[in-house]
Amino acid sequence: MYAATAEHRLVNEAYTSQMDSVTGLLQGKRVGDRFYRVNGDVLQADHNALYRFIGAGVMFWFLAVIGIPILVVLMLFFSAAEDFWSIITFRIDFSRLVGDLFHVLFIIGIGIVAELFSVFMLIKDIL
Repeated sequence: MYAATAEHRLVNEAYTSQMDSVTGLLQGKRVGDRFYRVNGDVLQADHNALYRFIGAGVMFWFLAVIGIPILVVLMLFFSAAEDFWSIITFRIDFSRLVGDLFHVLFIIGIGIVAELFSVFMLIKDIL
């Protein structure tokens, strides 16, 4: 058995979340352990702060899911721009084709792994 060794400290309320967890704006007011939203809803203040952190995590993974494919396409374009020009002008060096193919597959593989991880984390944070 392991004994819990967590340390609890009291924190001044002025340093806790003052933002509305729904709108993300400095609307509403925290009084004690209650957070009063502008629309009249009353939330437990710590829950309001928690929802803000959860929302930030979801947004980060959502942006990662969108941004990773764009980043992979840009990496492929800039890494193979010279080869595309060689193909268009019919001056391709076939000895470089295998190395370039490996390079492209490596970039796509890393992009797929990163995308799958981001989708997993997005789904995990939503659920």
